[in-house]
Amino acid sequence: MSHLTQAERESYTKFFLGVDSNGDGYLNKTEFKCLCEKLGFRLKPSKLKEMFHGVDTDNNDKITLDEFLATMPGISTVERKCANLRQVFIAADINEDGVLSCQELREAVRSVGSALQPSDIDTLLARLDKDGEGKLSYEQFLEHFSKQKKV
Repeated sequence: MSHLTQAERESYTKFFLGVDSNGDGYLNKTEFKCLCEKLGFRLKPSKLKEMFHGVDTDNNDKITLDEFLATMPGISTVERKCANLRQVFIAADINEDGVLSCQELREAVRSVGSALQPSDIDTLLARLDKDGEGKLSYEQFLEHFSKQKKV
C-alpha cells in the first residue's frame, strides 16, 4: 500500500479543514461531498455514499481527518492525477463556463509549472481544440495534460 507524501498530507488536511463548515473536526455527508468536489472528484450519488461509508471506519456517520487521510493512499495514482487536473481546470476556468479560453489555458499551463511560451500555448490550443471553437473542454484538457509527467 502506498503512503501520502508530506505535501499530499498537508494539502489534503487543508482541504479537509476548509470544508469542515462548523469546525467540529468531522465531516458529515454534505461536507464530504463538498470535499470530494473541491479535490476534483466527480462521483455519482451512489458512489459518494459508498465512499463515505468506506471512509467512516467507525460507522458513526462522521469522517475524521485521520480516517480521511488513511483512505487517500488507496485511491489510485491515476484517479488522483485526474482529480488534480480537474482542480487546475476549475481554478483556471475564471468565468466558470466549463471551457478554457486561450487566456484561461495560459493560466492553467503556467499553474502546472510548464515553461511553454504564449505562442506555444496558442499552437497547443489549436491542436487540442478538435471542434474548432477556440476553447478547450475538460476532456480535451485532461487528454493532453494527463500524459504529462509533471502535474
